Amino acid sequence: ARTLATFSNAVAQVWAHVLRAGSAIRAGDKSRGEAATAAVEQGALAAGMKLTSAAARFRLAELRGDDSLLATASAEMTKLGIRVPRKMTALLFPIGER
Repeated sequence: ARTLATFSNAVAQVWAHVLRAGSAIRAGDKSRGEAATAAVEQGALAAGMKLTSAAARFRLAELRGDDSLLATASAEMTKLGIRVPRKMTALLFPIGER
């Protein structure tokens, strides 16, 4: 994450935030994880990374227990051609699940 953050490329910045958010969530730091996930969502939107943005909203919904946001993020991912949004989120936005 530190190395990616040194690049002045919007996509690299998004992936740096993804790694930080996943690490915070894995460590059980919900507030830091939520803030980093929100940064992923905003950065991905700005960079035109629709799928990554939707995956970030999916993670935010999980963190917040927000069923409405989860349904919206899932629908958006389905619209982008993803059959199983939960699996794609796990691939794009890993949090160390087993």
